[in-house]
Amino acid sequence: FKTLAYAMDRCEEDDTLVALPGVYATGEMLPTADMVKDGTTPTVSARVVVKPCIKLVSAQGSSVTVIEGEADTTSAAELVDAHGNGPKAVRCVFLGEGASIGGFTLRKGHTNIGPDSNAGVNDLGGGVWGYDGSSSLASDCVITNCTAGRSGAGAYATFRRCVISDCASDLVKAGIYFREACLEGCYVSTLTPQAQAYCTRSSAYQTTFSGFANRSLLDSGDYDLFNCVSDGTKIDSVNVSNCVFNTGTVTNEDDAARIGPIVIGDVRLAARTNRDGHPDGVCLRSCTFNPGCNVLPFEKTV
Repeated sequence: FKTLAYAMDRCEEDDTLVALPGVYATGEMLPTADMVKDGTTPTVSARVVVKPCIKLVSAQGSSVTVIEGEADTTSAAELVDAHGNGPKAVRCVFLGEGASIGGFTLRKGHTNIGPDSNAGVNDLGGGVWGYDGSSSLASDCVITNCTAGRSGAGAYATFRRCVISDCASDLVKAGIYFREACLEGCYVSTLTPQAQAYCTRSSAYQTTFSGFANRSLLDSGDYDLFNCVSDGTKIDSVNVSNCVFNTGTVTNEDDAARIGPIVIGDVRLAARTNRDGHPDGVCLRSCTFNPGCNVLPFEKTV
């Protein structure tokens, strides 16, 4: 098969599709509404839609097997953002419920810009969109130079042993943005000045955030960071265990609007209600603040 889309159309539940080395930059698929958890109608195509309970794996790994999305170059200028996101863009991968992908480089994925009535599925996840963070899996992938209206790298999936770099979104102008995702054993980095790492409603385990000294924003909303390493960071309403925070310059324009902001040198902790409405703020356990972080005493440290 010359395209992943053509091959996927011929797969059945529980099949494993093995891709030979090459750059897959043609062909596209449009997911159906029943593949979206909230039932909204997708309008943005993907280079491949991995159907529910199907595995897509590369034969020889991410260094020689590439899935490449596509910017919108044909829509009217007012419908396309500076990154090339627009209604005719193509994301790299869409993962159905129970679907997985492993061993690819995903690059140049794009989405629409939103917001619209179906903003989520159409403007999130230029690299990967998944059915949800627990059943859709991307493993051993390199995700780079992907962009979206929101969540340039990915949304609603688990990312395991992935290397993620230099992705962007219209919301986070230069950096990495994940939404409702789980990062396990990942390395997230950027070489872009002023870059941000923004993880909302997401958890991270044994993951390193590197190069984000200007602003690493982990806005996890009652989720977890465990055994992670991060540059200069602002953390909101999250459980943090066994993490290491390095120095960096952090700006936080909205601290004044939050309840009881706590500043620890380059690491900023803002107390805020969690998703259940409880004012739990940040809970730190066994964390290390490297030289350059001016650690101040505060409540809820254990």
